[in-house]
Amino acid sequence: MLMKADIMLLDEPTNHLDVKNVAWLEDYLTHLPDVTSMVVSHDSGFLDHVCTGIIHYENRKLKHYRVSAWGDCSMVFDANCKLKHQSGSACPYAHQAV
Repeated sequence: MLMKADIMLLDEPTNHLDVKNVAWLEDYLTHLPDVTSMVVSHDSGFLDHVCTGIIHYENRKLKHYRVSAWGDCSMVFDANCKLKHQSGSACPYAHQAV
């Protein structure tokens, strides 16, 4: 992880970390220059700190959600947004199908 990388793929990176190490990982990922990270995680707090966008896969479709600031990622999938998305009207965070 400490080698120079162009892309990092992280699958549930916080599963076995304590709070101190999660904070270190968040800081490390947010300060990497010119690196794209793809993260699979159910830790919404972690995602809020490290994500600038989400690609959601459901029903064999990908949908790209952009967030304007740190901390907005969990808002993408809050109950109201998910209900609006499922009912067919546009989610305010959705930008395009990928």
